[in-house]
Amino acid sequence: MATRVPEHTIAEVRDKTDVVSTIGRYVELRKSGANFKGLCPFHSEKTPSFVVNPSRQSFYCFGCHEKGNVIGFLMKIEGKTFMEVLAELAEAAGVELPRREMSPSEQRRESEREQLLKVNKLAYEFFREQLLRPGGAQARRYLASRDLRERTVEAFGIGYAPASWDALTRHLASAGVKASVAAKLGLCVVRRNPAGERPSPQGAVSPESSFDFFRDRLMFPVLGAGGSVLGFSGRLLDPEAKERKYVNSPESPVYHKSETLYGLPVARAAMRRRDRVILVEGNVDVLGMFQAGHEETVAPLGTALTDRQVAIMRRFVREVVLAYDGDAAGRAAARKAAEMLAAEEITCRVAMLPDGSDPADLARKEPETLTRLLEAAQAAPAFLIDDITKDIGSAVEDRVRAAEVLAPILSRIRNPVVRDEYFQRAAVAVGLRPDQVKRAVRGAVNGASPRQGGAVGAGLDHAAQRGEGPTSDDVRYVLELLTLLVTHPHLVPQVAQQGVVSYLQDEQWRDLLREAVRMQAETGRVDAESILDRLEPDQRDRLAAHLYSHAYDGEGVDASRALQDTVSSIRRRWLERELERLELAIKEAQVAGDAQRRKDLIERLLAVRLEKEELKNAAARGLSSGGQASLI
Repeated sequence: MATRVPEHTIAEVRDKTDVVSTIGRYVELRKSGANFKGLCPFHSEKTPSFVVNPSRQSFYCFGCHEKGNVIGFLMKIEGKTFMEVLAELAEAAGVELPRREMSPSEQRRESEREQLLKVNKLAYEFFREQLLRPGGAQARRYLASRDLRERTVEAFGIGYAPASWDALTRHLASAGVKASVAAKLGLCVVRRNPAGERPSPQGAVSPESSFDFFRDRLMFPVLGAGGSVLGFSGRLLDPEAKERKYVNSPESPVYHKSETLYGLPVARAAMRRRDRVILVEGNVDVLGMFQAGHEETVAPLGTALTDRQVAIMRRFVREVVLAYDGDAAGRAAARKAAEMLAAEEITCRVAMLPDGSDPADLARKEPETLTRLLEAAQAAPAFLIDDITKDIGSAVEDRVRAAEVLAPILSRIRNPVVRDEYFQRAAVAVGLRPDQVKRAVRGAVNGASPRQGGAVGAGLDHAAQRGEGPTSDDVRYVLELLTLLVTHPHLVPQVAQQGVVSYLQDEQWRDLLREAVRMQAETGRVDAESILDRLEPDQRDRLAAHLYSHAYDGEGVDASRALQDTVSSIRRRWLERELERLELAIKEAQVAGDAQRRKDLIERLLAVRLEKEELKNAAARGLSSGGQASLI
């Protein structure tokens, strides 16, 4: 029967594992108050910023923002799967791993995923074998022409898809693979019948009903955690063929191009060690860079850089170096990626490769030049200013237009000192005064719509300046509330009963609080790492500082009183916003001549003012009050 390990058992394993001694096997830790500190194993640093909290059985790095519990640490440091680590810790702690029964829908999803990964593994082994056979001679010659050594080919699992319409199809048929599964993974294409219709692919795959999708291509497997094969990217070998140079597996339940980076499992250790990632355009570029010693190199998979891919890189490093091809297309792609990264909490630099060259060629022919170009990579804002203004005309209209293009890019630089420096540089580049460029930037900020989605805390400062989002007080109160709930999870039901979620203006903060309530109901605790993982780096550090300072778990702390004070502050801020809303609505009703609505609104206004005054008086007396309707 299909089962999963219950959450409470996972929590028991964590609680019975000494996080300090376990992490201490990999990091030299020293006592620092109630915590332990050491040099972070996930990025290079000289001053310890890696903190382990024994009471919460968790760790946090204020340098690279890595965080988690003892299970997450071992997964990251040893490259093992969740279940592998859990099983080892459970055995050491003497905890039996009972498993709860999965629902029918969970069983179907899990079964499908296992089946898809199994078939991908079959295809992977087939392609690897074909590379070594006589039919793979052309592919081997291509690898030799790029000076790609056996170690590199092995590290990335390179294979070859034969120049045949049914070689893989026949191989999968011999293993009894269903045509529907092969088609979903993009390994085979279901043939059309004479009437032009595709038959139902419910039976086993066969040459009569299907043909190979990848033919005469060098095959690059896209690997996931634990070495699972998620999909494939195939490079055309025949330069005279009219087909696309690269074709990729389609989206499937196990493969999402926008959430995947080619070469990440191989590059991950070097990325952590060097605290940077080099982003190139093609798979062969990744191999060439790896072989030249730049092992921290990855590439998107047939798509422009996505927000999700940026988020993945940000988990490992603080710097991205773009090393795109030295042609017009590569420069355009670099500009687009640099514009995206300018808005992210990550440093971006752009390495300018010579015209007509690509990273793999430079890595092979001029490795010293490549290293020099990477080290001299230009900061992304400077690159964008130079690129956008390089062909600027002398007319005022041309200069203003360039400033308007630069404005939204500069407006996303969060550090005000850095932003001001680039104001000056942009002004010189476009031939305008700095104040004129700043006015264009302010116009871009005021006219831009807030980004949708993303982690909690994104764009809070800009939103507060426009009066659209949480103020710094709002954020402070929510962070204090979350600290209390992590430290004293028994208080969570009070938060639910008082309907605190309804007082929060930002929907993502509401979701975070709902998640805390859900975790407490299911496991009796609020997992700090799950909460931290949903925050932007600046908010994440603020919450982590609260958590690791023991702000609410020292002696003499009245947690219930602290909770009520915080809830009252949040409620009071909500009442202030409600008063502003009502005053505006009353004016609108008066202009519209709606006397009854105006009267109702005034009555509501007076009631809100009274409640705000009562809260103020209660705070002065050291008391607190709150509503009772549960709105979570």
